[in-house]
Amino acid sequence: MKTFKIVYLALLTLVIISCDKHEIIEEDSIPKGGETIELKFEVKTQQDQMGDFAENAMIEFNGKIWSYGGVNDYGATGGHFGWSSDNGINWSSLPMTPTSLTTFRRNHTLTLFNDELYIIGGEDASENAYGDIWKSTDGTNWTNVHATAPFGLIPEHETLVYDNKMFVIAGNRTTENTEVWSTINGTDWVQETTNAFSGRAGQKGVVFNNAMYIVGGEDIAGRKLNEIWTSTNGSSWTQVNFIHFPGRNAHTVNVYDNKVWVIGGKDASIDYNNEIWYSENMSDWTIYTGPRPGTEGINSHTILNYSDKLWLFGGYQNDGTGTAELRGEITTIEID
Repeated sequence: MKTFKIVYLALLTLVIISCDKHEIIEEDSIPKGGETIELKFEVKTQQDQMGDFAENAMIEFNGKIWSYGGVNDYGATGGHFGWSSDNGINWSSLPMTPTSLTTFRRNHTLTLFNDELYIIGGEDASENAYGDIWKSTDGTNWTNVHATAPFGLIPEHETLVYDNKMFVIAGNRTTENTEVWSTINGTDWVQETTNAFSGRAGQKGVVFNNAMYIVGGEDIAGRKLNEIWTSTNGSSWTQVNFIHFPGRNAHTVNVYDNKVWVIGGKDASIDYNNEIWYSENMSDWTIYTGPRPGTEGINSHTILNYSDKLWLFGGYQNDGTGTAELRGEITTIEID
């Protein structure tokens, strides 16, 4: 009888351990978001010296924020192509040399590489694509590196700096595949791959946890994508398995507080999305559901991680009739 009790207890223990393990496996198999956080929003100005604006490219460089191109109340030509600010709130128009660079340009990229600013590609007001590359050491005087780059005409692309190289991830809705090119000096370019992933435009990228990531975009059929692709060399790309947020373009992707933030954009059902998603690993995503000032969505805005906060600049919002309305608001977002 004693032997039977010992055997019974041993079997019972095994069953309990087995059940515990099964519960742990099931629990771990369910994707989880990160910690719940609260955000603080602060409107710095309803409209700065740039007026209302959208589709511009912005970057922090030499202690200032720089903005180039896009649409604003003054148009996008002449002295109103470039702007700079010492604090993110007060802005000065830049005298640009040569003036040929000040023609209308949007869907371009602005990148800091080897202590120089680079403007690459984009398109004009009639959606004719540019393929040029310009560089500057001071933000005002620019040199034309290529009238037409080796990768050709290139609107709605992404440019990332990683592993001492600058990578251009092509944006094109008319091709089936995405090309990736790299350079170590801004002048000489190498084609890393002709088929990183399917063709798309308006994708956004970020360097995070020692890898490059591309998020979203719009494909040849006009579908908004929620795909995330990653690479550590530019030539081979792997799709990330993650909790699916709705596909989108005209959004922003930024790193802040050791997290990646996806904000706004256009999705399949609405052109002015107001969602904020964040992730600590690019696989598990959490939607922010806390209080915020207003519920209006936004697209074609710009966001920078500046002075330990996210700064949201301009963009388009719904004017109440479904028409895009330029906005000039500058707002900071930080963890409360």
